[in-house]
Parts: sequence; C-alpha cells; structure tokens
Amino acid sequence: MKETQSILKSSKLVFFHSFIMNLKELQTLNREPSFAEERRQIQKELLIALTLGGSLIVIIWKGFDRLNSLENTAELFWLRAITIGVCLLNLFVALFRGKSRAYKQHLVAGFYFGAIYCMLLCVFTGASQSPYWYGLLFILIAWFIMAPYGYRELILHGAVFIFIFIIGIYAQREYEVVHTEMSKIILLYVATLMLGSFSAVNRNRMEALKYKARYDIKKANEELLSANEGLQEKQQFIDTIISNAPIVIWSIDLQGNFTFSQGKGLEKLGIKPDANKGKPVMEVYRGTPIEGFIRKVLNEGITGDVIKLGDVLFDTRVSPLYNSEGEKNRVYGGEHGCN
Repeated sequence: MKETQSILKSSKLVFFHSFIMNLKELQTLNREPSFAEERRQIQKELLIALTLGGSLIVIIWKGFDRLNSLENTAELFWLRAITIGVCLLNLFVALFRGKSRAYKQHLVAGFYFGAIYCMLLCVFTGASQSPYWYGLLFILIAWFIMAPYGYRELILHGAVFIFIFIIGIYAQREYEVVHTEMSKIILLYVATLMLGSFSAVNRNRMEALKYKARYDIKKANEELLSANEGLQEKQQFIDTIISNAPIVIWSIDLQGNFTFSQGKGLEKLGIKPDANKGKPVMEVYRGTPIEGFIRKVLNEGITGDVIKLGDVLFDTRVSPLYNSEGEKNRVYGGEHGCN
C-alpha cells in the first residue's frame, strides 16, 4: 500500500515541474526522440491546413490592390500565382514522400515561402511605405502558435523570417526606403519576435509538462500492473498451499461469525471450503470443543490450543487482525490436523 501511494504521489508532483523547469532541462527533453515525434504527429494536417489557408489569404489580398490604388496589378498577379503554385507543389511533394521528416522539412519550407512572399509583396508595392507591410505578422503568429517544434527552432527561424523581410526591403532599388517608417516596422517585428519567443518557451514547457505527466502516469501504471501481477502470483501460491496442505485457515469477526474458511484439512471434517462463511461459529460447532475454544479466544484472548474433534487432533494457533485505525476487528487462526 505504501509503495502504491508513493507511486501515485510522484505522478502528481510532475504537474508542478513546469514551474521549476529551466531552459537547459527543457532543451534536454526536446532532444528525446519520443517527445519530438509526439509533437510532430500533427505536421501533415498542419501543412495541409496552412497551405490551403495561406493560399486563400493570398487570393483575398488581391482584392485590396485596387483599394490601395496599386498600378502594377499584373506583377502582383504573377507573384501571387507563383507563390500559390510553389506552396501547392511543396504540399504535394511532402504528401508523396509521406514521412515525418519530410513533413517537417516541407512545413518549415512553407513558412519560408510565406516570408519571402510577404517580403516581395512589399518590394513590389512601395517597400517601407507598402500598404502590405504587416503581412509578415500573419506568418510569425502562425509560426509561434502552431508550429510543433522546440523553442530554439521557433525563435531561430522566426528571427530569420524577419531578417529576410528587412534585407529584401533594403536590397530593392525601385523605391526609396524611408528610414523613419522602416524603423517603426523593424521595432514592431522585433517586439513580435520577443513576444513570440516568450510564447514559444511557455508553449514548449506546457508540451513538456503534458508529455512528462503522461510518461510518469504510464510508468506508474506499469509499476502498479507489475506489482499486481506479483500479488496475483503470491496469491496463487498461497491458494495452492492452502488447498493442498492438510491444514485449515480461518478467520472470524468479533461477533464470532466466519469470514474465511479454507484448507484441505476441512475434508477430514466433511466440510467444503468457505461453506461456513457468514455463519456463527457457536452454532456450527455447538457442543464441540471448538465452541469452548472460540469463546476463550473472543473473551480471554488465548492464542492457541490442541483441540480434539472426533478422531482428529487440531493444533491451533490464533492471532488478532486490525483495521487501518489500529483497532482489532477480526481473529484468524491456522490449524494442522493429525490422527
């Protein structure tokens, strides 16, 4: 019982581990293949959803070109068409490869295609003064909230997305870069990266917490199952001894009623195992030496005697049983019969 309580208590303690788990511990856990694989099980569905959802957003943005009085609509059309084509091709290749590693590679690649698209969209529509300067925010939010990877991967790739976007704006030569506007954009994306990093660490911690909780509970269940199997083996061993040895094992409550009666020795009395269970000892053995012996056990607390019943002598030993509060509630005895 104490071992079982200890196992259950250790399982509960895992729920508080997230509050003390440092980044080094978290990164160590991130390296465990089983933990990484558990998080990556949603990659396929996520890749499909983001590819189709992202393509739909790219199409919807087409409607904002006229609202923003953009003239190079042909260039933007081809930019969007190529982007959608590349993303769909990326999805089909991933599905064709059909492996967890492939889904990760193509999912990360899909985010890079999205970041490059947002950068080119700004380059074609005014650079630092583009009405689509906020486009990368969608990529960053989806990346930090949905991508099923460790916090280091999330932060590193998030920083690269922003770097690609900024370098692309400064590298173009068609539009003048307004430094005040660009400073605001950079400040916004750096702040987004910081918030995303904080979110990535916390999300990674929660995922690690759930994983460790499931792992510890599974381990506890396995230990309990092993302990239960061991108890079953011991019980079978004891049952075999009781059923085949020429002894009688019994127990009675403090009112003198049988609660247990087993043993091959009962055959000498013509009684089947547990046939007397629930019956008063005084009535079953009225007028026999057993009646007097049981009265002494209950009233005087004697611990043994040799009783003759018919032609059989029973060497009897008695001990009290106690409940969880330390109160005596039963008496059990063992008898060896000999002619």
